[in-house]
Formats: sequence, structure tokens, C-alpha cells
Amino acid sequence: MKLLRAGMFLAVSTVVSWHFLLRPSDIAPVKAPKIARIEIAVAPGVVPEQNTPEADSEDTPVTPPAPPQSEPAPNAPQPPVPEQEETPSAPERGDPDGDEDAEDSDPVPAKPPRPPEDDEDTVSKEDQARGEIASIRGSSENVQRAADELSGKTRRGFRTVLYSSASDQLAIARTFGEQLVLVPRKGLDPKRPHYYLLDAAGSGTVRRVSAKPPLEQFRQYRDFFAFEYSDLPAAVRALRRKVTVRSDVFLFAALIPPSEWAVVMSRRAAALGESGRKIEDLRRAEMRYVALPGGGYDIRVKQLIFADGSRWTQLP
Repeated sequence: MKLLRAGMFLAVSTVVSWHFLLRPSDIAPVKAPKIARIEIAVAPGVVPEQNTPEADSEDTPVTPPAPPQSEPAPNAPQPPVPEQEETPSAPERGDPDGDEDAEDSDPVPAKPPRPPEDDEDTVSKEDQARGEIASIRGSSENVQRAADELSGKTRRGFRTVLYSSASDQLAIARTFGEQLVLVPRKGLDPKRPHYYLLDAAGSGTVRRVSAKPPLEQFRQYRDFFAFEYSDLPAAVRALRRKVTVRSDVFLFAALIPPSEWAVVMSRRAAALGESGRKIEDLRRAEMRYVALPGGGYDIRVKQLIFADGSRWTQLP
């Protein structure tokens, strides 16, 4: 009887173990849903670039924009590959998800304005610079040449790098009429296009624009992710908070219009003339936004680097 009971227990244990542990499951595995990939036409001559500043740590260079990939439009040109190499965007520094009131209650102070100059020659030079900038930006011929260079219609064998400080971004945008935008990745969906725009010249508020992001009209931008989040002006930080997760943001930047790039080209050409070199010899032009007493900004050459390794310096 003991052997019989032991045999029965062994048989029952075997059946139960097979049923729960070894028998194939009748439940079909759940398949992960397929994610549709949105493709948008890339405008010609636009490749993202991360520039590493070779100057002061407080300055950050401008990078050219990478507009979204979209469905090819009729007769849309294929994107050429310029001299820059595509690199991943830099990780965000700072904490955009912190307490809003706490951030705005203790803003990072901007650079103190320069005291008024007593030297009449110095004042006249600054006024002259403002007049030159207005004339350059107001010339349709200069703006068209700038648009041609940005679009890649004119051949270039050099790079132009612009340096600026985080605290100056809002003031620079007001001076040159830039658009400060945050483009979510979801905003690239052609069925529900949208982006966020900061009214830099007016109220300083952020509004949602239910339209396709205006990336095809611009070829250069200042990437705000290159700066410390806490160093940016409060209005720019408010724009960043419209999308919480960094990976959900496609672009967070100031879009540089051709009228501003015309100033870059004019200052660069003047520096080349002073250096006695030709533009064919140029390999890198480093420039910087310079605040003008009384308001506004100029764009001046920091140094020119030529193919033979020689350098010509203008700004310290």
C-alpha cells in the first residue's frame, strides 16, 4: 500500500508539473505596434553641425539648422553634403523641468551695460556701425547674396562660426529680427504640424503656431541646447518648458534670417580686405556678436584662419 500511494503521488506530481511548466502556452504573443516613420524633404544645403568653440568658454558658436525630413515635394532638390559632418545634438545642460517661479524669481543677470563714453570719436564709431548695419540689411542685393550663400548656390570652401553669450540671446534676436522657436518632433507630422514661437520683439510671450515649422526658409541657427539652461534669459527658458522631455524636441534655437547673414558677409569681406588675402584662401572665419553702447549688436571678425595655417586676428 505504501508503494501504491507513493506511485500515485508521483504520477499526480508529474501531470501537474507538466501542465504548468512544460506544456506549450495557447496564448499568442503580443506583437509590438509598428511605428510609422515620417519623412520630410530636406532643404538643400542644410546639415546639422556642432561647432566646438576655440575661444572663451562663455561664448557658443552658431550651428546650421537641420530641418525635418519630409515627404518629397515635386521637383525638390536632393540635399547636398557640405563641408561639415553631421553629428548628434549635444545633451541639454541644466534643469528645464525645475520650478518655474523659482527660476524666474532669480534670473541670471545679463552683462552690465558699458558706461557712456566721453570720447566723441568712440560714440561716432558706434553710431556709424548702427548706420552701416541698417544699410546692409536694407539692401535687397545684399540680402539676396546672403540667401544664395545660405542655400548653397555659391560655392564655399570655408566655415563661418559665430560666438555669443547665453544671456545675450534675447537681445540679439530683437536686434536682428530673429525667430525664437521650439519645434517638437510631433510638430513635424504633416497632418498635425505645429511649433512654439517666442514673441521676442513684443510681449515676450510664447504661443503655439498650428502650421508647418518655417525651417526651409532658414539655413543657420543658434542652438540654445549648446548653452547652460540656467544661463538663458527667462523668456527663452519659458519657451523651452513647452516640451518637457529633451528627446521630444527637434529644434530649440534662434533662426537667423538672410538680412542678418548679409551683415556677417559684409564684415567678413571687410576683414579679408584688411588682411590682404583672398576668400579662396579662407578656411574658417570666427566672428562674435558685440554689444553696442546705447543698444543693438554688431557682428565683428574675431579671427580668420587660412588654408596655409596662418591667422589674421581682429578682435582680442
